[in-house]
Amino acid sequence: MTRWRIFPVEPASLERAAALHAQCFPDEAWDREDFAGILAMAGASGRWIVDASAPAAEPQGFLFDVLLGHTGEIITLAVAPGARRRGAAKFLLANLFARARALGVATLTLEVADDNLGALALYEGLGFERVGLRPGYYRRPDGTQMDARLLRRTLLSN
Repeated sequence: MTRWRIFPVEPASLERAAALHAQCFPDEAWDREDFAGILAMAGASGRWIVDASAPAAEPQGFLFDVLLGHTGEIITLAVAPGARRRGAAKFLLANLFARARALGVATLTLEVADDNLGALALYEGLGFERVGLRPGYYRRPDGTQMDARLLRRTLLSN
């Protein structure tokens, strides 16, 4: 049985974050400097998720976010292909929702590629609503472009 545990991403582990991001998004992989730039932003943090019941307890995913004032943004969420559909993403998001509410964050936003049907289903299943579109936002290695869906979830009402 999977027992998820979450802990903060430290700057020393950003190479690991880049490697996992490349596994999950091979056409759009971010490097260590990309993640360092995120963590340098005001209100930013990253969280690893591990299966505490696994012998190695290696990180199976992460979530990077910015929680500042009344709004928050999910910068990126990734779960290793072998750990998907076991609740890791939902566990990371539940942790984010709790942290955001505790800070008084009223809404969370994110963007996701229009062809990432699994991610769209996950977010919409957790109450995110489609609020916008960025045409041609993602550029694929073959030169094609993909739209980005903008999603928002209300956490606290006024």
